[in-house]
Amino acid sequence: MGAFINAYDMVNWHVFFELIGIVMIFSIFLITYYTYEQTNRLTSMVISCVFLSTGIFVFLHILSFTVIAPYYTNEIIQKSGVYWKIARLNIAFGLFVANTVKPKKKGNIHQLFFLFIS
Repeated sequence: MGAFINAYDMVNWHVFFELIGIVMIFSIFLITYYTYEQTNRLTSMVISCVFLSTGIFVFLHILSFTVIAPYYTNEIIQKSGVYWKIARLNIAFGLFVANTVKPKKKGNIHQLFFLFIS
C-alpha cells in the first residue's frame, strides 16, 4: 500500500494549517492586548504576552520548514521540532501563570512594558 500524499505536499498542507493557527494566535493576542486598555486586568495582559511569544515561535517553526523545504536534513527537522516544543511549553507555562494571577487584579503598568517582556 503506497503513501496517500508525498512528503513535499504534506509539508505544504502542514504550513497552510499552521498559518491558519498563527492567524488565530495573533487574533487572540490583539483582542486581549486591547482588552487591557478597557479593563486594566493583569490576566488579559499576561495572556496577550503568552500568545504573542507563542505566535513568534510557531512562525519560526514554519520558517524552518518552508525556507529549505526541498533540502530535508535531520538538522532542519530537529530545529523545527525544537521551535514547536518551545511554543507548546511557552503556552502551557504562560496559561498556568495567567491562571495563578488573581482574576480581578488590576495592573497600572503601561502596555508597552509587557510587549517588551514577551
